[in-house]
Amino acid sequence: MKKLNIAIVCDPISHLTSGSMVSTIRFAEHLKEHGHKIVFIAAKDADKKSISHFKLFKIYRFRSLALPGSKGQYLLSLPNKKKIKEILLKEKIDVLHAIDPTPASIICINAANSLGIPTIAHSHTQPENICLQLPKIIQGKKLKDIVYKYMVWIYRKVDRVLCPSEFAKRMLEKYDKTLKIIVVSNGVNLSKFKKINPNPFIKKYNLSKKDKRILYVGRLHVEKSVHTLIEAMPFILKKSKNTHLDIVGVGHLREELENLAEKLNVKNNVTFYGRLTEKELLMAYNTADIFILPSIAELEGMVVLEAMATGKPIIISDSKSSASSDFVKGNGFLFKLQNPRDLAKKVLRLLKNEALYKKMAAKSYEYAKAYDINKSVDKLEKIYYSTKKIN
Repeated sequence: MKKLNIAIVCDPISHLTSGSMVSTIRFAEHLKEHGHKIVFIAAKDADKKSISHFKLFKIYRFRSLALPGSKGQYLLSLPNKKKIKEILLKEKIDVLHAIDPTPASIICINAANSLGIPTIAHSHTQPENICLQLPKIIQGKKLKDIVYKYMVWIYRKVDRVLCPSEFAKRMLEKYDKTLKIIVVSNGVNLSKFKKINPNPFIKKYNLSKKDKRILYVGRLHVEKSVHTLIEAMPFILKKSKNTHLDIVGVGHLREELENLAEKLNVKNNVTFYGRLTEKELLMAYNTADIFILPSIAELEGMVVLEAMATGKPIIISDSKSSASSDFVKGNGFLFKLQNPRDLAKKVLRLLKNEALYKKMAAKSYEYAKAYDINKSVDKLEKIYYSTKKIN
């Protein structure tokens, strides 16, 4: 079959501020290895040109607005439909793939539809990603319903909707069972995320080999509930003094979380690394003893897959709005959502029982193999070819 020209709509693509953007780049890199041509349509920073490159991908950039509270990290572009049509024709695009339900995605989907180009939407967004950033007085089921109905309104315009998990699919089908939804896991690159010697990372950050280390990776935003991890530390340290919490990621709550660690007198046992390179992130996983995801909302949780691929037991919140709890199958524990005492209890159980720890670590490693990203890329490629109107 002929190689495809694919346009991907993903706004702040070069910032890699969320899992959806990281996943998008990883899929694009693999599709390029398969011989397909990828171009991006994205937001324009003040210092970016209208056409630029990122990781050797050509990007068409359009004027943008920064989302309030994102400190300029999350931009929403506002492209011109006429210009989008010109780009799609110039690049001889075979399929348009929209990431996230943004204004740019709507405009690009409409432009592609008018040209008879197949359209695919990737559902990486949950209402909680938006609602929990807003004042509590307007949070609630009504707002959640509005967000889902908005997403469904967009997804009715496309030929296929992709979801990263069965959980994400079920959530959308509550609002429209007629959507053509296919589940494609974000997957994990098992050739990159694996067991390695983390000594360079340990030396660089002067880490104590005597410490037991628990790790969180992700955005420092409300829906991630990172404060629960920090609030669990006093309970953990009472029975395991040499325990350290490593927090990898960026977000507008960093200062607030640092202040919380200081207030609880655990700041010497908590390290905020900010953003790490992929190489350093791999070493951080390998340095850790336990991986924890306390999130309120997750549509899959790529970081959980990465931790599992490096052979780490996992502890995940039992949130009804998170798909990540589905990963816990004898390789870790669930803890009560936003309950630091219960989280501490589960951490201590693993730290104090070496046989149980080894058993769960081994299960994580084996379970991760089912999520090889190459399987996801092959499935995505088949979806592109099978979507209507592609010759």
